[in-house]
Amino acid sequence: MTVNTLKLNRISNIASPSIVNNQDLEKRIFKGLVFALAVLFASYIYFVGHTVFNIVARKAIDVDARNLTSAVSSLELEYFSLSNKIDLSYAESAGFINPNQTAFANRENLAMAQTLAINAPSTKN
Repeated sequence: MTVNTLKLNRISNIASPSIVNNQDLEKRIFKGLVFALAVLFASYIYFVGHTVFNIVARKAIDVDARNLTSAVSSLELEYFSLSNKIDLSYAESAGFINPNQTAFANRENLAMAQTLAINAPSTKN
């Protein structure tokens, strides 16, 4: 009778799943949680590093913009100082002369010329 009981115990242990022994399930859940934690940590490191590098790049761009603004203002100052030196005697020394007769373009004359050009008979045959 003991042999039959042992056989039944072996068969019942093999046939029914063990609810109490969850070591395999616990190991899989633990590995999944560790993997998720590693992914979250790597993401955190990536995003914090990316943010820091963007801040450093923005500061470098600010320095470049400040340098360019300084260069532009010094060029403007040079332009204004040179433009104050230009007068009639400088223009004459550079070869410019005063015109004897001054002619101006007038909008009415330009409009009239354009109208005449449009209404003129075409010479294309």
